Amino acid sequence: MHAVPLDAFIPGLRLGKSIYSSDGRVLLHQGTVLKDSYVRMLRERGIKMVFVLDEADRVAPEATPEDVIPDELRQVTVTHVRALMEDTRAQVAKGGTARLTLDASRARQRVNDIVEAILADPQAVVNLQELRSSDDYLFGHAVQVCVLAVMTGVSLAYTHEQLVDVGVGALLHDLGKLALPEHVWQRPPDRLLPVDGSILRDHPVRGFEMLWRQEGVALLAAHVAFQHHEQPDGRGYPRGLKGDAIHRYAKIVAAANAYDHLVAIGAQGRGWLPDRAARWLANHPERFDRQVVGALLLNVALYPLGSAVRLNSGETGIVIRVRKGLSPKPVVRVVLDRYGRRLAPPYDVDLLREENVRIERAIADRAELEARLTQR
Repeated sequence: MHAVPLDAFIPGLRLGKSIYSSDGRVLLHQGTVLKDSYVRMLRERGIKMVFVLDEADRVAPEATPEDVIPDELRQVTVTHVRALMEDTRAQVAKGGTARLTLDASRARQRVNDIVEAILADPQAVVNLQELRSSDDYLFGHAVQVCVLAVMTGVSLAYTHEQLVDVGVGALLHDLGKLALPEHVWQRPPDRLLPVDGSILRDHPVRGFEMLWRQEGVALLAAHVAFQHHEQPDGRGYPRGLKGDAIHRYAKIVAAANAYDHLVAIGAQGRGWLPDRAARWLANHPERFDRQVVGALLLNVALYPLGSAVRLNSGETGIVIRVRKGLSPKPVVRVVLDRYGRRLAPPYDVDLLREENVRIERAIADRAELEARLTQR
């Protein structure tokens, strides 16, 4: 399964992941064969990219990734966040932040549902990169940062109450952006103009002002909004806090926030592969707490299910099994030999057992693999 822009649509492709409307309704189910009328409908709704199934899915059908929380729960939560943020924006536009009233109890319930779903499957790892349109970026980002933060908290042995608290802080960490000009918060990071930077740096302060007095929002959740851009070396903002002066919840959301921004596939089709994003986080201890990053990366697949990889033998394979905590050593189905010829039949290699076999790199462009797999 891989993401393709609808501009490059080829009739007959099958959807790899269901597509939902902004209010949570299923527009097209997974497995639907795409045709021109469906593509026109998706474009009219601002959807520019979709996941499609390919030959690699037929060679390795067990490698289709699933979300760590149910699709229905994710969509309900995105819809709730959208409604909460749109209501917040309307209130701020009318009377500023001083009289803002949030329905925090519903947000806390959604987070509690996410916590329960994650605790129900302790071996789950994040295998999917998210597709987001420009209009939905902020809402989808809030939910995924919440998921990543809760999973990180589980790895740090947090209590149920602590998981909900850090989850609420994560879900609302960017609320302060709604007090900024609309063009700033609507754009994903890769489309912001340089002049927007100084404006954007004000959102942690605005977020704290909006949250600290709200009934049902823990003060620590407000501090997550306030501190999630602080850095251990003191070069963050808005206050330049260092080390232990930054709350642990804020450190968790800082790492989750950065990771999701790096890997999310936006309207322009950009997004780092997970292994690259993981290395970047791990290589910047001045920006992110080492222990927190380690706990976060236990929960993400560096080489997700279904991803194509090049082995040190020169062979090419598809990841078919990922183990939590052992992400660099998945089980790989080798489908091409070192000369790029399709293997019939393919064979599986477990990198945990085969000490001399390792992944050299992930393959970002699936086009060549797909072409070789479909050669007759």
